[in-house]
Amino acid sequence: MQRLPGLLATVALTVSAAAFANSHKEAPMIVPASAPTSAQQAKMGECNKKAAGKTGDAREAFLKTCLAADAPTSPQDKTKK
Repeated sequence: MQRLPGLLATVALTVSAAAFANSHKEAPMIVPASAPTSAQQAKMGECNKKAAGKTGDAREAFLKTCLAADAPTSPQDKTKK
């Protein structure tokens, strides 16, 4: 009779741990691994490759100018000029 409370506690912990572990398996993936890259992501990748070897402020300045170069303009930008 003295082992009953210990056995019940062990069973309760095992069941609750299993329920907790299974509750996280149903979470949906936000972005699939095979998602196509956007134009901006492709441009960031290209600029990042070109910036190889640069560090610190020089890298930041290069990336800023590289990403700003040939920036796509929206139709709204063209009408404001």
